[in-house]
Amino acid sequence: MILTALAANETANTAPEVVQWFKNLFALIAGMSGEGMGFDDMAKELFHSNRKALDVGNGGDAVLFGDSQMGGGIGRAFKEELKGKGYNICSECKMHVNGSSIRYWLKNLNLKYLLEQKKPNLIVISLGGNGGASGAAQLVSKIKEMAPNARIIWSGAPPAVKATRYSSQRPQRLAKTRERTNVQLQQALGNIFVGPADYME
Repeated sequence: MILTALAANETANTAPEVVQWFKNLFALIAGMSGEGMGFDDMAKELFHSNRKALDVGNGGDAVLFGDSQMGGGIGRAFKEELKGKGYNICSECKMHVNGSSIRYWLKNLNLKYLLEQKKPNLIVISLGGNGGASGAAQLVSKIKEMAPNARIIWSGAPPAVKATRYSSQRPQRLAKTRERTNVQLQQALGNIFVGPADYME
């Protein structure tokens, strides 16, 4: 009934792509029982991901550190990706500090000790959402001194959808600030920088 109404309205006010989406939805529902298709399968069919593949190499030892993003969804996504590629992630290293800036990690002695002891071949950083891009190239240079053979991936500030406790800026202004920070990080870091929005589902 709904599909009939949508199809009838296709030439009226409903966008053709919306009508087609619902046609796909009902076609999938109709075929679920016969093909053993679950709701996860439906979601993959209906919502195609634009997420880029992240080139992290194949296996070894990895250290991840950064701000609250590394302790949240971005950090979990990186861990899942790296474990799938055969990386051993330092389980005893709680290397994220909420609200921390690049300047904070420049002075962090625990990071120096960790990198010199673990000698990872991959280091993933999530910084830039607090305090801007200042000091990024300096931090990378310092890391290379401590772990000269490690590959470095730097994930910048994620898109801002709401204000944070560490920033008094309104979401719209914060979003623009983070966009500007990511441009500055890209310029300072080159191809080790990744924009988290490109790799999020």
